[in-house]
Amino acid sequence: EVMNRVNVFSTVMPHCDPNALTGATLQRCDHCQRGGIKLAKCSGCALAKFCSRECQAKAWKNTHKYVCKASKHRFEEGTQVVLYGLVKAAQHNGKTAVVVKFLPETGRFCIELPPNSEGESPIQLSTKPQNLQRKM
Repeated sequence: EVMNRVNVFSTVMPHCDPNALTGATLQRCDHCQRGGIKLAKCSGCALAKFCSRECQAKAWKNTHKYVCKASKHRFEEGTQVVLYGLVKAAQHNGKTAVVVKFLPETGRFCIELPPNSEGESPIQLSTKPQNLQRKM
């Protein structure tokens, strides 16, 4: 339906970019990706947008509390963390690492383990925020 309207419009107005009209630029809920509706901004950071309280709560539990500027749980670049609960890289549980960056496309953090005493290169891992604990 939308594409039919875009095609009709682009024949009448050939200088317009139909991709600009397809919804690719619509703002979407940061949790469920629903678009075309009114979104509420996070009151803490005003960056994240949600379509409902349910999506906001789920996003907070999953990842947003780790990246929201107003959160006490936030992991910023350079934060020292301890790894725990890792399954695929269990040998790194209990080790101290440094947060490199947040990877929004996966909801994970890129962390870096320092080189060991044998002169190896630092190791970078992508891990869930639930596997990180702020080093005290």
